[in-house]
Amino acid sequence: MFILNNSIKILAVADDIVIPIDSVEDEVFSQKMMGDGYAIQPQSGEIYSPIDGIITTLFPTKHAIGIKNKKGLEMK
Repeated sequence: MFILNNSIKILAVADDIVIPIDSVEDEVFSQKMMGDGYAIQPQSGEIYSPIDGIITTLFPTKHAIGIKNKKGLEMK
């Protein structure tokens, strides 16, 4: 758990293994065409929201979700 500004809790999204972005098989991500980042390989098959909020964006492929909390913090 990470606490931002002493008030916003950001939780882990999965019981997982973090993989360097340049190790991902998809060339768009591994070559950082979408920017820097990391990949997550879930161990249990379950993914959780990192914050308490509402879904504001849901891509048709479900590869990305935008969430906004009551204080206005947005995570994508």
